[in-house]
Amino acid sequence: MDLLQLDNTSDFNKDIIDNIEELSAIKRLIENYKESAAVLENLIAEKLNHMDMGQKTYHVCDYKLTITSGYNYTVDKAAYARLRDTLPAKFNVVQEKLTLSANKTAIREAMKYASPAELHVIAEVVTAAPAKLQIKIVEGEQ
Repeated sequence: MDLLQLDNTSDFNKDIIDNIEELSAIKRLIENYKESAAVLENLIAEKLNHMDMGQKTYHVCDYKLTITSGYNYTVDKAAYARLRDTLPAKFNVVQEKLTLSANKTAIREAMKYASPAELHVIAEVVTAAPAKLQIKIVEGEQ
């Protein structure tokens, strides 16, 4: 991990510190707004007696609200491995899927050591696109 220490004496450093403080404040506001929005969404759904699952559109004064709710399901892999043969087949509640993912460590190694021919084959199978820039700010730690 690269750790660059900057003091706050130069104009450049003062400028970047101002940018960091502003970004930090914006990220806190966004998080607070997300939490407030979630509370208000639950309150509105409760007041409209919205059901637990599904989508419904409501007209309230000059507002049209479409509320969608439901459940996110996960599979307990250990329980599935143990009980897969006893699950009722007619419902097919668990689907097994083959998933493919890029191995970032192997890709970095290949970028360093693979031959041009090997890189060509890899490029046919795996493509790269810039990831979203993310900056995590932890105040008060040095």
